Amino acid sequence: MISLILLAIMVSLMALRVPVSISIGIAVLVALIVGDFPLDVIPHLMTDGLDSFPLLAVPFFVLAGNPLLYFMWNSPGFPFQDAEPVRLCD
Repeated sequence: MISLILLAIMVSLMALRVPVSISIGIAVLVALIVGDFPLDVIPHLMTDGLDSFPLLAVPFFVLAGNPLLYFMWNSPGFPFQDAEPVRLCD
């Protein structure tokens, strides 16, 4: 029942051209209130989701890739050494 409410609100808000992130947030808040979920537990669940070990791997992969790409780009054997980086703004 709650999943149908969640889906109906989310689809109706997206049909009204509300951004996806806002429509998901509003739909979840309405579903939590309608489903008699204790609202004082929500911050605890949010912080528990941040303590995930796989989520910690994402920034470490990005941080490890930056120096690797820098040293590979400046090495003499890199195949795209003469290529110019893409500039998004002039």
